[in-house]
Amino acid sequence: MKIRRGKISDLNELYKLLNKPKELQSGASGTGYSKPWIIVYIKNKKNYLTLIAEENGEIAGFILAEISKERKSSFLTDLFVKKEYRGTGLAKKLMSDHEKLCKRYGIKEVQCIVQIKNKAMLKFMRKVSWKIGHQFYLCGKNI
Repeated sequence: MKIRRGKISDLNELYKLLNKPKELQSGASGTGYSKPWIIVYIKNKKNYLTLIAEENGEIAGFILAEISKERKSSFLTDLFVKKEYRGTGLAKKLMSDHEKLCKRYGIKEVQCIVQIKNKAMLKFMRKVSWKIGHQFYLCGKNI
């Protein structure tokens, strides 16, 4: 399994993977991810990080994260592993690589939001020593 930075050639596959699973659809408006939104994560390496786990030329999983060197923080936007690769340690490897890069950038804190009903992800976050904070609702409005 190879972990690498995202490339524009990953766009169509990332688009499909981001818009398929219910656990990644947390927007209050119910809309999915757009290709321009994904392109920003791939191209803007100063403020965003895209890590791809690749197996036999196929995307097995990925992390999308926001990076703020000024605030010394990273916000993990999405972590996804295809079902056939779950339970293999891939998510843990992606998280580890994300944290190593963050440390290299001087990042001191990493955060994310997990849907309350996503019990598997909450269990995983505890397993990799993340603290689970307060529950809340995501509110939004299309304008």
